[in-house]
Amino acid sequence: MFNIKLPIGLIVLLLITVIINVFSNISIEYYGISVDIFRTYELQCGNILTVINTTDVSELSQNLRVNWNTCQQKAYITLITSTISLFFLITLLLYFIYLYRNKPEKDDMSDILGILRRMNRK
Repeated sequence: MFNIKLPIGLIVLLLITVIINVFSNISIEYYGISVDIFRTYELQCGNILTVINTTDVSELSQNLRVNWNTCQQKAYITLITSTISLFFLITLLLYFIYLYRNKPEKDDMSDILGILRRMNRK
């Protein structure tokens, strides 16, 4: 059987990454292309909680007002995928912990070695 501590450690690392992703800022990137110039425009929407809880868009800047639906959609998608990932990783972690606690003990090989020695003597 493979070493079960390594997957448990990797799952814990992935759980930490997903939790950090929930509290990160939402940003939207646009690419502007012309004949001469290629530019990347980035719009910072804020963290997930402020984007979801904001109802009055008149307080926001003009760039955010125009793209507010996109910011909210990206926040909802991030929240949904993070909860699905958390659920899957926690389930997988509990399964691996169950396997680790209930792994069979190694058998004593002296009985088998004794039988093989008797068979080789004949």
